[in-house]
Amino acid sequence: MKIAIFYKRNKLCRLSESNVNVTIFDQESESVNGVKSLFFEENSVKNALLFLSNESIDMIYVSEIDDETGNRIREDGIAIKTAHMLLQDKLFNTLSLSCGKCD
Repeated sequence: MKIAIFYKRNKLCRLSESNVNVTIFDQESESVNGVKSLFFEENSVKNALLFLSNESIDMIYVSEIDDETGNRIREDGIAIKTAHMLLQDKLFNTLSLSCGKCD
């Protein structure tokens, strides 16, 4: 499973924001097998959808998403987790805890 996390200034952001960092985790059986980081200076929903398709992303983490964009992404078989859904997410909480220990 490939998971893409969209963030800006160390906080989740919307899919279409500009100056966004995206980290892709390649996860298998609760283990991360690879990590890839990208930066999008200019971004749009159209560019983001193309990126998700080209990278074969299975799930995205974003702060929030509008219904129309969310429906388009789900039609492509990509799951969406928004900020309010992440309280029970094992990968995200592990990353949050790990980053907190680095301070």
